[in-house]
Amino acid sequence: MMKTVLMLLVVIWVPATVMPGMCHFTPQVTAQVGQNVTLQCCFDASLNLRTRTVDWKKDDKQVVHVYRDRKDCPDLQETQFRHRTALRHEDLSRGVMTLQILAQLSDTGNFSCNVPKGRGSEMLSQRVMLIVMNTREVHANTTRSPKEDEMTTSDFLVSSEGKNTGVIAFAWVCLGLFGAGLFGAGLGVLVEWRKIRTRSFGESSETPALEDANICQMETLMNPNDLGHTEQQVT
Repeated sequence: MMKTVLMLLVVIWVPATVMPGMCHFTPQVTAQVGQNVTLQCCFDASLNLRTRTVDWKKDDKQVVHVYRDRKDCPDLQETQFRHRTALRHEDLSRGVMTLQILAQLSDTGNFSCNVPKGRGSEMLSQRVMLIVMNTREVHANTTRSPKEDEMTTSDFLVSSEGKNTGVIAFAWVCLGLFGAGLFGAGLGVLVEWRKIRTRSFGESSETPALEDANICQMETLMNPNDLGHTEQQVT
C-alpha cells in the first residue's frame, strides 16, 4: 500500500526545474510558493522560434512573457509577472519554449504558449496547468492524524508478522533438509570406514601365517643337509 502511494506521488508531483537541452511537456505542474517553476511547450524540433514572436499567457488573458525581434519585451507583460519570469533563448532554436517563473499563489491557472504558424492569424498553442500551493497546505496534506498513523502502524505490523512467519517456516524447512543431508553423508562415511577397517583386520590376520610359511621355505633352501638328516632319522 505504501509503495503504491509513493509511486502515485512521484507521478503527480512534477519537478519544478528541468535540465537544459531537454523538453518535458507536462499538462499539469505542482509547485510551492517561492519555488522557481519551469513550464515547457514542445513543438517541432525543426521549428526555429528565435526568429518568431512568441508569448506566454495565463487564462488566455494575462500576458505573462513576450519574446519579439530576438529579445524579451518586459514592457508588454502584466505588471504582476515582471521581474519573475525568464525565457530560455537557447531552447527556442529547437522548437521548445521554456518559461521559468517564481511561483505565487495567484499564479494558479492555465498557462498557454503561443507561436504564429505563419503570416496569417493561425497559432500553434499548448497549455499547461499550474497549481501553486502554500507551504502550510502542503504540510496539511502530507500530515496524517494519530488514528491514521496507528492504523497504518498496525497494518504494517500485521503484514510484517505474516511475512516473518513465512520466512521462519522456510528457514526451518531448509534447516531440516540440510540436517537430513548431513546425517546421510555421515552415515555413508561411517559405513565406508567400517568396510575399510574390516578389510584391514582380515589382511592382518592372514599375514603372520604367510610370513611363517615363507620363513620355513627359506630355511629349507639354506640348510639342505639338515633336511637329509631329518629324513634319515625318520627312516
